[in-house]
Amino acid sequence: MNKNFNKKNIVFLLFFFTSLLNAQNIQDVVYLNKRNSNKGFNDFNQFISNFNGSILETNQIPNNFTPSVSISSSAVNNTICSGASVTFTATPTDAVGPIYQWKKNGLDITNETNSTYTTNTLLNNDVISVVMTISGSPTTSNLITTTVNALPVLVGGYVSTNGLVFYADAANSNSYSGSGTAWNDISGNSNNSTLNSTTYNNANGGSLQFNGSSYSQTNTGITTSLQNGYTLIQVLKLNSYNGGMFSYNGGGSKYLNFYMGGSDKMRWETYAGNSINSTTTVPTNNWVIVTGTFSGVNADGNTGTAKIYINGVLDGTGTLASQASVTNTSIRIGEYAGNMDGLIGATLFYNRELSLTEVQDNYNTFSTRYGLAPINNGSFANITTCSNSNFFYHPTSDLPGTVFSWSRAAVAGISNSVATGNDDINEVLLNTTSNPLIVTYIYTLTSNGCLSTKNIAVAVNPTNATTLTSTTGTDAQTICFNNAIANITYTTTSASGISNSGIAGANGLPAGVTATFVSNTLTISGIPTATGTFNYNIPLTGCCGSTSATGTIIVKSLPTLTNFNNISKYYYDASFIINSPTSNSAGAFTFTSDNYAIATISGSTATITGVGNCNITALQTANGNYCSGSLIVSLTISNINVVTINGQITSSNNNYVNKNGELNSKTGINNNGQTKATISPLNIGDSYAGGKIAYIFQNNESGYVAGETHGLIAASSDVLRSNWCGASTFSTTSISTGTAIRTGLANTLAIIARVGNTTTSAAKSCRDYRGGNFSDWYLPSKDELNKLFINKTAIGNFVNNYYWSSSQYNSSSAYIQLFSSGSSTWITKTGSFYVRPVRTF
Repeated sequence: MNKNFNKKNIVFLLFFFTSLLNAQNIQDVVYLNKRNSNKGFNDFNQFISNFNGSILETNQIPNNFTPSVSISSSAVNNTICSGASVTFTATPTDAVGPIYQWKKNGLDITNETNSTYTTNTLLNNDVISVVMTISGSPTTSNLITTTVNALPVLVGGYVSTNGLVFYADAANSNSYSGSGTAWNDISGNSNNSTLNSTTYNNANGGSLQFNGSSYSQTNTGITTSLQNGYTLIQVLKLNSYNGGMFSYNGGGSKYLNFYMGGSDKMRWETYAGNSINSTTTVPTNNWVIVTGTFSGVNADGNTGTAKIYINGVLDGTGTLASQASVTNTSIRIGEYAGNMDGLIGATLFYNRELSLTEVQDNYNTFSTRYGLAPINNGSFANITTCSNSNFFYHPTSDLPGTVFSWSRAAVAGISNSVATGNDDINEVLLNTTSNPLIVTYIYTLTSNGCLSTKNIAVAVNPTNATTLTSTTGTDAQTICFNNAIANITYTTTSASGISNSGIAGANGLPAGVTATFVSNTLTISGIPTATGTFNYNIPLTGCCGSTSATGTIIVKSLPTLTNFNNISKYYYDASFIINSPTSNSAGAFTFTSDNYAIATISGSTATITGVGNCNITALQTANGNYCSGSLIVSLTISNINVVTINGQITSSNNNYVNKNGELNSKTGINNNGQTKATISPLNIGDSYAGGKIAYIFQNNESGYVAGETHGLIAASSDVLRSNWCGASTFSTTSISTGTAIRTGLANTLAIIARVGNTTTSAAKSCRDYRGGNFSDWYLPSKDELNKLFINKTAIGNFVNNYYWSSSQYNSSSAYIQLFSSGSSTWITKTGSFYVRPVRTF
């Protein structure tokens, strides 16, 4: 053997025979071994030569081998659903030790160098290939283009039913069947309408064509409180700017409308001359979703905020005057100030203001159906419904022809059992708890053989309730004017607010009192600035069920107390009557002294006990519509130094003498022999001799006596209201009477003498009066009656009406005086007027 045949040759030999066992001919063996070792190949050739007696040169091996590669996909018909996993497999031909590089759309896929490639991120029409490299020579496979079908996406369907009054949808078969004149309300309120001269258009799921003279009107009247806020939504496609799209007119200032009126701007009118316009031009021949809202009454109690949204985006806002509720009034669609020319897909009306989030939720419900881009990727911020009210969901997909099915598990606290269905959800869910509960619907969407699921979480709010949490009885309290009420609080279960929050005097509360809502708590507080009985009713908003907080606040007036003046007395004065203040309340008075060393009081009688000052309080008890009230005056007791009967100087000994030596008289003498008054003089308004001193005679007047006090005493109250002459028989009888002071007694006696003592007349009513056990009362003359008017406040208890005098004007008329203004006139004697007796002292 050749000496060069060494261990390396032995290795080649072993490899040769191994290859021979797996090769079809010697050429394959030579080719395989040549690929694996060029170095030492000559030695190998020499070995072959010695083996078969011939020499095989490398260049004598045939060169007709062409390696190739093909790929296949695990996807049937190269079609998958978005997100599905697919595996591509490379199959080489005439290749030994291939190296792979997978490509997508002609670009290398990082780190994908195996004979298979698996992915779940393919997009529609992505092209997959592989490059196989052998000994540095690349070979490209066939191309596979994959069809990737999109998964259907749930993009709309939710319409909030909270506060929804009217909902008509031409694309919903429950609302419109596709033919006929019935366009039904699917809000659950049965406010169905009748179409007039409209036609159906099945594009975009369905809409109704209004031709410039057609309209739809609800079959029954609808009542809503516009002061609590409202929202209107319409899906429109206008052919022109003529006419209006919506009207809800209750007459007077009670209406609202959407209309164009020839303008390219949407006009949101809440009553005549009270409107705002959109800033954006409303397009023609394109679908648009327009929303108008009104906030309800602002804190001023007179205005509210109106807004216009175009395709879910706030477009215009303004402050408009609030308006009253609309009662039993039909809604008309497609008409106001003329009829519209165009299509209406849906109309929704709420009895509350929707928030921006709610406006956009509703927009997303309809946007895809009408070729508009959804907001927030078509997602919903929240979905809520009320216990025992209809929850409606109409699914919409981004792919036409999508098939919908849904399922719902049972939830503790929700009385409904497990449920499944297709297409719409239309259920009444019952929440038996006092807290919101989440019910989850699982929607399965099928399109082009592809499935997707979407969970719809629905918060089911309990039927709202209010519970008084303040002290029992605070919801039926009585307070005095200008005093703060005891705060009234209620907790709620599912309300989001109240009507007219923070507006003083709203919802039946007294002026100065407000109701506010924070975190499910309603608080009523404030200081009333009005009096009366206030039965408040505060509607909760954003809640389930029509619920209000109710109660009563009675605000009593403070009595108006006047004519209670400071009192000055001498120590030697006898006990005296404290005159009650003049008051518009009939409550009884009590009097107290704050210093018994100066004066004590029993009932209304004050007894002097010393010299100095004290305070007298007149307290009037509550009565009828009046609270209690009080006035305080000062009582000053002055001391007088006089001489006693024993010649002593005293200020407290009652045994003093006057200049004539008389004991305890109205005057005394001092140590210089001067006369000093020891008894206080009488004043107008003093209680005295059966009544109140009404007037003190002055010098040169009849009845005046120098150094003495004389005048008129008026009865403390009126006597029987009567006519002047007593009987119609004497209504034209002339009686000689006077008008001056001190002629009233003679007048009274003359009247009674003429008409008879048994006949009821103003004169006889006075003559029969026995105040203070005195029997000399009479009907005042014209001038005497005027003195009573002048001092009416000090005297007290007069009404602002006419009073009779005893002075005749002529045979059929006598003088009367109006105690509100003091004007004097005459009237027929048969009239019935007030009577106040007087006497002289």
